[in-house]
Order: sequence, then C-alpha cells, then structure tokens
Amino acid sequence: IAALWRGATARVRRLGVLFAWATSLPWIVIPLNMLLAEHRLYGPLLGLLAVTAGCLPRRLPVLATRAMPLRIAFAALLGIGGTLATLRCLDFRDERLLWRAELAARPESWRAWWGLGAANLRAGDLVAAREPLANAHALCPLHFDVLRNYAECLVSVPDAVAEPFRSVGVTDLYAARLPADPWARSLQAQAHLQAGRVLGDTAWFASAERLALSCLD
Repeated sequence: IAALWRGATARVRRLGVLFAWATSLPWIVIPLNMLLAEHRLYGPLLGLLAVTAGCLPRRLPVLATRAMPLRIAFAALLGIGGTLATLRCLDFRDERLLWRAELAARPESWRAWWGLGAANLRAGDLVAAREPLANAHALCPLHFDVLRNYAECLVSVPDAVAEPFRSVGVTDLYAARLPADPWARSLQAQAHLQAGRVLGDTAWFASAERLALSCLD
C-alpha cells in the first residue's frame, strides 16, 4: 500500500519497498538460515525505515516544537534505543553464548542442545561438543542430522578421552538407518579404528578395513 500510494514521497517509499524485498527475498526462496538472524535483518530494516520516513509528515510535531523538554526526551529515546541495539549486537560475537542462554531458559530444547554441540564442533572443541550432542540425540532420537553430528564427534575426539564402545554403538545406529550411505560406513570404520587404538585389539583394525572396503560396493 505504501508503495502504490501516490504523493510527494512516492519515490522514496517505492525504493524502500524494493530494497526491503530485494534483501529479504533470497532468504525466503532459499532459507539457508533463520530469516531474522543477525545482519540479514538490517537490509529489510533499512528499506522499511525509508518507507516509514516517506509516510511521516515533513516535520514531526515533537521536532517542530520549541519545548526543550520534549526535544530532550526524544533525543534520550533515540540514545537508549541505539545503546540497547549495540549491546544486543554483542550477543552475536559467539553463537555458543546464544545457545547457552537458550538452554538456560529451555533446557528441554533439543534444537538448543544440537546448536551448542554443532557450534562446538565448528569451533574445534570436540570434547565440549560430545555431551550437548548426546543430549540432543536423547531428546530427539529420530533426527538424522543430530545423529550424524553425534557420530562424527565421537569418532573425532582425541584417543585419550575417547569412548570406543559408545562410538561403535552410535555409528552402528547411524549406519543401520542409512545402510546404503558410504559416509555412514566410513564413520563405522573410524569408530572401529578408534576402538583398535584405544583398546589395543587388532581385531578392530580388521573389521575397520572390511567396513572401509564395503563403501566401494
């Protein structure tokens, strides 16, 4: 409506609408992540700001008045809003902080446990990722991606803190759900290699070799 409405500021309003749609449409057509996450919201906000500016009167009464208290109050509101927005941006310096805050409010959220575990995986902290992913899998055992991340984490932790039987069990579960997936077989092979290294039993190396070669089938 704001774009179609005629008037002296029609061009500004139309450019604002086009800008807002242009910056938000790619994330709607291909939802790679949450549409309203972080910087992806700034483009639509700028477009809507232009639309709002075009809809407002040329001179706002609060700015046109000569009453100093009103001007001071208006400036204070703008300052507080900018300060709060800046402080909120600091929450995005590490996504793990966001997931921990979410878990503090909703500890039963499997998505939050998964997000924390996956963030630790991306940060290279495999040991810290293990239990969050275990909790996510326990809360949502049918989710394939959670199970895959859990299996990938277990077979990648250092041998000094590895749990080979846990790794074998989880990778076997993942492979049983996707029997034709070579990556699932590869994770199984890695789990058996881990068991061979940690337990010192060469039989695990032989089974790991069989699993790895089965990927060729």
